[in-house]
Amino acid sequence: MVYKLTKLMNLLIPKDRAINILRQRISDLNDFHFNSKAWKDRTILDVKEIFGEFSNQWLQVYGLNFETYVSTEKQKVLNEGKQTANILLYSYIDFINEYSQIGEQKEVVKEQCFEEKFMSLLKKWNELVPDYNDLINK
Repeated sequence: MVYKLTKLMNLLIPKDRAINILRQRISDLNDFHFNSKAWKDRTILDVKEIFGEFSNQWLQVYGLNFETYVSTEKQKVLNEGKQTANILLYSYIDFINEYSQIGEQKEVVKEQCFEEKFMSLLKKWNELVPDYNDLINK
């Protein structure tokens, strides 16, 4: 089942579960035994499962850099990578929240439109039925 948010974005899992997964990956960034390769691979898999294989969100995670060959810059690059990952994943959460609200509003509008059309047809039917019954009786 695909959880539709907009025509441009589909969630492959429920919104709340997707947000919990992203928050867990954010939490993992601050783990004492943080392993950038394992974190990155796992996060890519998670993002693919949330947004789909053909989304570009996993490519953004793939582009994160946590390592450098320059030993004096290693800690700086790691911290910058963690900060960028943190911002990126929080932006995904905001994106899901914003577009799910838009999707919910669209569903309400569609439901109201359906109700109005149904009531209009029902009124026409009720006007037509008495005339039909009179014709049958004659």
